[in-house]
Parts: sequence; C-alpha cells; structure tokens
Amino acid sequence: FKMPEKWSGHLAYHLAGVPPTKTDTTGVQANAQKGKKKKKKTKKANKKNGTSLVIRQLADGKEQRFDFVKNYVLAEENARIAFSTTGKDSTWEAGVYLYHCPEQKHQAIFQGKGKYKQLKLAKDGQQLSFIADLDTSKNRIRPFELFYWKDGNPSAKSIQQKVAKVAEEDYWVSEHFSPYFSENGQRLYFGAAPHPLLKDTTLLPEEVAKVEVWSYKDPRLHTQQKVLLDREKKRSYLAVWDIRKQKAQLLGHRNLANVNPGDEG
Repeated sequence: FKMPEKWSGHLAYHLAGVPPTKTDTTGVQANAQKGKKKKKKTKKANKKNGTSLVIRQLADGKEQRFDFVKNYVLAEENARIAFSTTGKDSTWEAGVYLYHCPEQKHQAIFQGKGKYKQLKLAKDGQQLSFIADLDTSKNRIRPFELFYWKDGNPSAKSIQQKVAKVAEEDYWVSEHFSPYFSENGQRLYFGAAPHPLLKDTTLLPEEVAKVEVWSYKDPRLHTQQKVLLDREKKRSYLAVWDIRKQKAQLLGHRNLANVNPGDEG
C-alpha cells in the first residue's frame, strides 16, 4: 500500500491474486455440434497479468478499483496516481492511466499492448514519464522506449529518437533504471546503457567451454565478481533530458560509472 506524502484523504493498495471485479460468472457457452458446454477463457489476475489496484477515500470509505494493474505511483504534492494495466477488452485497454483523486476520474495517458514499467510522476503531478516495450517481435534485445507526458497534452509521446544516441557510442534507454524529474520539473534523468552482449544460442551445451579467468591484479576478488555479475549486467549510466531545450546528454559512462546530481537536480 502507499499513502501520499504531502496531500491526504486517500489510500492506495494493490491486491495479490484477487479476481477482477467484473468477471463472467456463467463462463459457459453452448456447443451445438457436440451438445456440450464449453468454458470461456477468462483472464486471471496474477503476477503476469496484474492484479486489482484499489484507491480508497478515507473520509467516506468509498473505493475505486482498477483491474489488471502492474504498477502504480503517487505524486508527491498533487492528488494524482499513475498506474499501468495489461487491460482486459475494448472497454478497458492496456496502457498507462492517471487518476485524479478530487474528481474521482481517470484519464488514459497512453493506450496499446506492451510492457510498461518505471512510472514516475513529477513532484507536482503535472508531468509523467515511463518506459515501454511496444515491439511485438521476439527480438532478444528488447527495444524499450522512454515516454513523456505533460499536463494538457492528449497523450504521452515517445522521446526515444531524441534520447537514443546520447554519445558517440550508441547508448540506449535502460529498462533497469527508474527515471526521475528534477525538483523544478525542467529536467528528466534516465538511465542509459550500451547494447548488451548476447550469448550464442546456436551452440550445443557441450560446445561451450566453461573457463573462468582471473588475476590477482583484479580490483575485485573473483568470488565477488561472480556475485555482482547480475548487477553489472544491469548497470546503467546517468543521462539527462532537458525538457525545455529538447536536448539529451550523457552524464556517466564506462569510465565514470557513478554520477550524483546536486542542487536538487
């Protein structure tokens, strides 16, 4: 569950494994040829499809429920909640939505099938960013895109072309870094990473040599390198997008892995 930092009156909590509110209780249809009843396939609430998000008004106990929600965030100063859903049908499409607590209404920020993650609202709730994978192919390198929305715009737009190449070497938006806005909302910080190296899947297991090479000159012990391997694979380098100038710049890189912006970003 989450509660707002600088506004009040609402509580948001995410259910686990609870069926959606509007389910087909009959779940059967006639089979004219075989004379049997066939069960309809109904979408189940689980970790993959998402579960119900409940937004409760503390004053009167009224609740709004949204089905198949994967993740959600609250604005710090404004009574707004953003969330993503895998959708159900034409009446409840997959995408990213914004819930306005005082009006008890929600609006679609972006709709379409895909994977949505790393949602982030600006401090005042007037801006929103998220990362999405809308590619329907089975490419092993997933083409995640960075999306941006500002209050007054009809929908979020991909700014991938503006931030894709932020250095001489191609750095792409990292799915493992959660973007965030500066305190004044004029800059959007995001993670960038080089293209990952993929294993050769055409080789048989017996054709792959299992060799570990280490040296006493390594800055880290070999055992520590193995433990940190997964973290290193997900390493991101800080980049920034100047919203007013519509310009992106890479701040960190392989030789400067840790960068901490000062002065509230």
